[in-house]
Amino acid sequence: MIFEHRVHGSKGMEYSPSANALDHVSKVNDMAALHPGSIGGPGEGFVKSGRVKIVDTGKIERPFGFITIGEPQGKVKKVIEAYRKEADIAE
Repeated sequence: MIFEHRVHGSKGMEYSPSANALDHVSKVNDMAALHPGSIGGPGEGFVKSGRVKIVDTGKIERPFGFITIGEPQGKVKKVIEAYRKEADIAE
C-alpha cells in the first residue's frame, strides 16, 4: 500500500498513467517489441535478440530497499546489514 501510494497516489508520479505494468521482467521484451517507440529495461538475460534493439548503456543501478513490519530480526536483520555493509551505508 505504501508503495502504491508513493508511486501512484501522489501528484509527482514517477510513472505515466498510461504506463503498462507487467507482472514479470521477461514480458518487457515482448511488450517493447509490440509497441514501436517503447522503452524497456530488462537485464540482458531476458532480451530476445532480433525482436528488439539493445542499446549498450554500461552498468545502470537503481535504489534497492527493504520493507519490514517493525525492526528487522534474526536472519532478515543479517541480510539487511550485509547489504548495507556492501553498499557502505551506515544505519
